[in-house]
Amino acid sequence: MKKFIRRVVKTFKILSDANILTFAQNVTASMAAAVASFPTPVPSLESINTELANYANLLQTSASRDKVQVQLKNISKFTLTQMLSQLADYVNTTSTDSAILASSGFELNKLPQPITITAPENPTLYDGSGSGQMVLKFKAVKGASSYVFQYTSDATMEENSWISNPATTTSYTFTGLTKGTTYYCRALAVGANQQVTTSIVLNRISQ
Repeated sequence: MKKFIRRVVKTFKILSDANILTFAQNVTASMAAAVASFPTPVPSLESINTELANYANLLQTSASRDKVQVQLKNISKFTLTQMLSQLADYVNTTSTDSAILASSGFELNKLPQPITITAPENPTLYDGSGSGQMVLKFKAVKGASSYVFQYTSDATMEENSWISNPATTTSYTFTGLTKGTTYYCRALAVGANQQVTTSIVLNRISQ
């Protein structure tokens, strides 16, 4: 299984004018407090704080909707965003420890959530195209990586009586069945970490 690597992300790029100011101020303060973990930030915190001060001033002067001031504010915001992007890259190359990354003030990528798979739904069992054949079919299970098709002629359905046939499809044809014998069939869905769910059992007399 591929190892999941924690990183800081650049979601700040979509923040509003006022929110990116608050975000950037929090990042520079956090980075300054975490100097032991991030000793040589690129760009320097001083240069970012200088642009922050300029941006904060332009936010106020552009409130009048003066076209020149608005343009200057937009240019400053772009510059600030670029600097934060470079700083995020620096943080990611400095550590992969989630606690250290979080101390930077940036947001971290979300941990992948395990998918809980459900049992195969709406299974159907019908005769195959030839004698001694049965087809078991069901709806695909979200999150399943593979399936196992099982059958047994044991009416008690003891666990050790099931004959298994692994597959990656949602339909399977059992062959070599004895005519006139009742067979019990089911499907298993296999997910992450060997999670297994089982469908209901269907039975049919082999033709």
